[in-house]
Amino acid sequence: MTALRFIAGAALLAIGGAPQAAPPATGREVMERVNGRPRPPASVRRMELVLRREGGRRIEREIVAYQIDDGQRTKTVYSVVAPVELRGLAILRSEREGEETQWLQIEGMPAPVRAESIDPGVPFWGTEFTLGDVRERFWLGAYDLRLVREETWHGRPCMVVDANVRDERLGYRRITGWIDSERWLVLKAKYRDRHGRPLKLFWSADVRNVDGYWVPHLLAMRNVRTRLTTAFRMTAAGVVGSLPEELFTPAGLGSGRGRCFPVPCG
Repeated sequence: MTALRFIAGAALLAIGGAPQAAPPATGREVMERVNGRPRPPASVRRMELVLRREGGRRIEREIVAYQIDDGQRTKTVYSVVAPVELRGLAILRSEREGEETQWLQIEGMPAPVRAESIDPGVPFWGTEFTLGDVRERFWLGAYDLRLVREETWHGRPCMVVDANVRDERLGYRRITGWIDSERWLVLKAKYRDRHGRPLKLFWSADVRNVDGYWVPHLLAMRNVRTRLTTAFRMTAAGVVGSLPEELFTPAGLGSGRGRCFPVPCG
């Protein structure tokens, strides 16, 4: 497994739905449930992105994420709406298991730039999350998965899955994840390097039901070596009837500028 969907996500920034009835018997089946949980066809989220060094500097941005999902492919536009001087910075990601593309919109450039190759170990916007961590669905072929046990974590029933990493580009060798066995969300994940030493810790919290979908309102990643922590805190989330398809194209990437949620940008 990866860290997220969003996170998490992986994982990113994952929006989950109702669980399926039959209990999974293997680690792969658990992660298939995570990948297969219902997602809204169209949604919008507003987030605070906080990068914090222990006892030191704190950096904040506000981001709006527009997302559409057809059950297999997810398209997401991440647009910075604050601070004002960074408004216009945006990312378009199109992904399905085993395939992803990405375009960047940077202020001063005449057109979005496509990433010719995507290294899943590269940090996402300079955070402790990598591009592999923020995949909406886990690339199951990149891991050897094993269901270890069932236990309760913070009052939630979980299935604990060990994942040995096949794709060395991800930058770690092993992950242990705690999967909510009713909501099929990753609640916690511990990363270890090729020598088995602790590397990163992921957790999600403040899970709320938004229009029938389970939404973690906090996604965080801590690098235990550098003591840097990245947190995405949801300040607004909603399922919408539809979003214009042209928004999720390179030509339309710039159209997200200044379009805030849930109210227009000031």
